[in-house]
Amino acid sequence: MRLDKQDKKHFYKLLFPALIEGVLSQLFHIADSIMLGQMTNSTVSVAAVGMCVAPVNLIVSVSNALFIGTTATVAWYYGAKQKDNMRTAAWQSMGIAVPVALFASLVSIIFAEPLMRFICGESEILEVAASYFRINAYGFFFQIVTFNITAILRGIGVSKTPMIYNLTGGVVNVILNYILIYGKFGFPEMRADGAALATALAKVVSFVFALLVLLCADSEINFKYGIKKNFDPMIKKRLLPIGLTAAGEQVILQAGAVLTAKIISVLSTEDIAANQIVANLEGFAWLSGSASQIATTSLFGRSLGENNIPKAKSYLKLALKFALSFAGAEMLIFCTMGKSLASLFSNDTSLYPIISVLLILSAIPLPFINSHQTVSGALRSAGDSVAPLIASLISLWVFRVILGYVTIRILGYGLYTYKICIAIDQFVRCMIVSIFFLTGHWKKYLNKDKKKE
Repeated sequence: MRLDKQDKKHFYKLLFPALIEGVLSQLFHIADSIMLGQMTNSTVSVAAVGMCVAPVNLIVSVSNALFIGTTATVAWYYGAKQKDNMRTAAWQSMGIAVPVALFASLVSIIFAEPLMRFICGESEILEVAASYFRINAYGFFFQIVTFNITAILRGIGVSKTPMIYNLTGGVVNVILNYILIYGKFGFPEMRADGAALATALAKVVSFVFALLVLLCADSEINFKYGIKKNFDPMIKKRLLPIGLTAAGEQVILQAGAVLTAKIISVLSTEDIAANQIVANLEGFAWLSGSASQIATTSLFGRSLGENNIPKAKSYLKLALKFALSFAGAEMLIFCTMGKSLASLFSNDTSLYPIISVLLILSAIPLPFINSHQTVSGALRSAGDSVAPLIASLISLWVFRVILGYVTIRILGYGLYTYKICIAIDQFVRCMIVSIFFLTGHWKKYLNKDKKKE
């Protein structure tokens, strides 16, 4: 089935705001590392912030993945024109989001130092890393609830509004970074602590705007238009299973990332700092796949709600075409601009050769990463979130964690080998989810839904 101009308009209306939001949000996110990297004796601070990335992503990514079920469920009911169920699903998801956010924030604050001691050991960066993580954790509650509001809005095809309130928070983050890191306008020079405090406060700003949009904006999702008092069984069947298995996948991914951070903690401070800079740049490259996943999850699910499988597949093909095109451009940039990109993040020229090689190795798996993200979005919106979970379980733990431990800790091959392990992990993951989709395994979830209706 060919998509008409209106269908493509729906796709790009979701895709490009999500991509722009992601790029600018990532830019605001790495402002910590960029600003810290321009200070004297910055390597310890940059390395410390880098070691916090894995545990921060564990909390944030697992919570965010939980709300993939929100987007898929809201999109399904939106496509089926069941507006009461749509709003009920949104209301139910908020009832899940608030306690999850509160728990994640409190646990992170209380166990900040033991967690960072586990990752960093007794290295010179431990104290800085523990303090940065603890301060950052105060903003987790606001960030996680905002994630769910964003998931609700994307379920009905609204992506510009989340882009605006998230970018507003990003601007606040950059401004406060400048003031608190460097000690401007009478504030003390707080370095890494200032970066963490700026990030936490920016999350509060985004949360306030997002909540106002959900409760006050005149949209179809506004609760004032009515919700069902009794939850439809289909909501429970879709929202929680999809969200929990997606969150389970992120637990596997991010727990593996935490262990990987532990594995590479034996390397030099310079290697850790270089790896963090490359990870920041990888974050940009992966955003095209993430934006493609967001658009696919919403429109694939909406098409299935309309009982139009050919249209859903056409949306997936369009998303894959976009994702692979961007991956090719990103590979070219990584392979040809290593030194220039490195200079943006650090004034330590000794890191530049390491970063250049790491970027070339990071370019290899980009097509597989974007393809995996996009196809996983389609599978989840169909109700099959088990396939991405299996793919992550096999590929990450075998090829990144176990193989990484053997090559770095036992054989002592170093950081470059770790990047090769990641490339193998991403290739295997892409192959597994593609096989699940091509075999039509996901269609059985649609048949179950029809029988229960």
